[in-house]
Amino acid sequence: MAEQMFSWQISPAGQRWLQRHVTPQRVLWLLTLCIFLIAWNRGLDLLYGMFVLLLSVLLYSAVASRWQLRELSADLYAPSQCQREEPINLQLVLTCSGVRHGLRWVPPQNFIISTEKGLKLHGHFSTRGIYKIEQVQIESLYPFGLLPVRRSLDTDPVTLCVFPRLIPLTCLPAISSGMAQSHGRHLGQRLRGQEDFAGLREYQRGDSRRMVHWRASARSGELRVKTYENPHRPQLVLLLNADPLLASPAGFNGGEHALEIMLALLNAAVHADWPCVLLAGFAAEQQITFNGAEQNISSAMQLMAGFAFDGATDYAKLQEYARQKYPAATLVTMGARRQISLPPGLNEHIDLQFDLASYSQENPSGRTQRRRRGNVLEIVINAGSDNAKVFDAHN
Repeated sequence: MAEQMFSWQISPAGQRWLQRHVTPQRVLWLLTLCIFLIAWNRGLDLLYGMFVLLLSVLLYSAVASRWQLRELSADLYAPSQCQREEPINLQLVLTCSGVRHGLRWVPPQNFIISTEKGLKLHGHFSTRGIYKIEQVQIESLYPFGLLPVRRSLDTDPVTLCVFPRLIPLTCLPAISSGMAQSHGRHLGQRLRGQEDFAGLREYQRGDSRRMVHWRASARSGELRVKTYENPHRPQLVLLLNADPLLASPAGFNGGEHALEIMLALLNAAVHADWPCVLLAGFAAEQQITFNGAEQNISSAMQLMAGFAFDGATDYAKLQEYARQKYPAATLVTMGARRQISLPPGLNEHIDLQFDLASYSQENPSGRTQRRRRGNVLEIVINAGSDNAKVFDAHN
């Protein structure tokens, strides 16, 4: 106890307070004030001289910094979309009269800088979301960097969509109840058989050459691929959960993990020709359907970028709605706190849960646990697990 009382180690909360309130500028002002008080008390001319010198430097820095920020206009150049933690470049072009010195661009919210060169920032966004940038902040450090001064500049509105990370999955979940002993299906195994020829479409990257219709391709001059319909092929219905507990400020961030897994599952299922439905609510714009042959999931990425854990949708009612509208589909839920009794006709219900204890440990095991209860497969995700292998039974 005595060692803890007299320890010089500062707590994390204390360190954050010091970083926020104890700045070099405040220390310099405090030093100037102390020198003045000592000079006034002792009457020392040398200290009076030091006080006048420090005060002159501070006043000159304040005036010169503000002078550098006069009559500025800004144009922002940024990509329209990116993934979370994807390296991107942001560039700001300033228009002004004359030459300006010591100007620095304060990065947008949640943007982590890796390298900075002038007004060009290279880094990534640490948090997904839809960022609407209408103003930028310019900081002047001229001439000595003692008193940085900031000014907000209006710019043409820029909307930047930061999606969840798109992770390539190594395995898809088992679909039919007859696969109860197998928790995963490798992507190379396509569910073919008893399929009817549906038509032709243009060749897309990743299509098998065995599916190319060579005669039609020769007639049209472009590669054509055969498509098939199978009424028994699996259908996934992915339900996003807006429960605020999944994005708790206390540090548990299971909601972001679940969004990444949902997006990865949607992307892999679409490429495997599985029909998918993404449900984020009851409104039409919150329901997106993929027929299994569609390769572009940008609409789903857009929806997930702006998805908010605000509790606006009753997740139990959303599950009931999906169960009634898609009675033969496989439901994929995230962080459901109340299970719903599902009818025997439903193939499978995959529920993504979270190992809460692992998020408070410094060294989580990384092991994903699986529990099957009838037609419900619960996947308990560890904080250190690999999202790319969440459906792999060997993980």
